[in-house]
Amino acid sequence: MRRPNGAARRGALIGLYSMCFIGAMPVGHLFTGLLAQHFGVRTTLLLPGMLMTIGVAAIFVPRWLSPGRIELNCARV
Repeated sequence: MRRPNGAARRGALIGLYSMCFIGAMPVGHLFTGLLAQHFGVRTTLLLPGMLMTIGVAAIFVPRWLSPGRIELNCARV
């Protein structure tokens, strides 16, 4: 994305970024409302928390357990 003419395209890029994330929120809120009506508020709030925890664990636990992991030794720095 780094180009000499990057300043001229920055507004278009920020507009696209905002449209992707802010424009998708109403769809997510609709889905959350439907889940809350069907399962209840407690389950609706618990489900994304559990999914996020599983996602973070799936990404970071293999990195923490890998044998070739780089350790930072603050005593030498």
